[in-house]
Amino acid sequence: MSTNKSVTHTHKPHNTQTYTMGGTAGKLQDVMKDSNNEKQIKALFRTYDKDEDGYLAEPEFKTFANDAMKVVSNMYNVSERKLDNCGGGSWEERLWKIVDSDDDGRVTYDEFRAYVVNAKQPPMY
Repeated sequence: MSTNKSVTHTHKPHNTQTYTMGGTAGKLQDVMKDSNNEKQIKALFRTYDKDEDGYLAEPEFKTFANDAMKVVSNMYNVSERKLDNCGGGSWEERLWKIVDSDDDGRVTYDEFRAYVVNAKQPPMY
């Protein structure tokens, strides 16, 4: 059972806003806000890795991409529709190209971690 958390983010040029997210999206938001907790990052990866093979394949990645869209939309005050419709390809396709850095068709823990720790901008372009 998940709990909703209220998190305040300040991102220039936007004003301070409060977002309430639950479930895995809320956990992802917490990790992206404070990415120094290796234990939290590993637990979150395992949550997405439903078949426990150590990778996120396309169906598992889709769940992560949907959560990431919600988090990035809130963090940067950009509508989900705009995120999905700007640049070339869908949000999921653009995010896949960024996260699957070795282009092997699956996302490892290290690739997942690199994204959640280093994500500074939405992959819009």
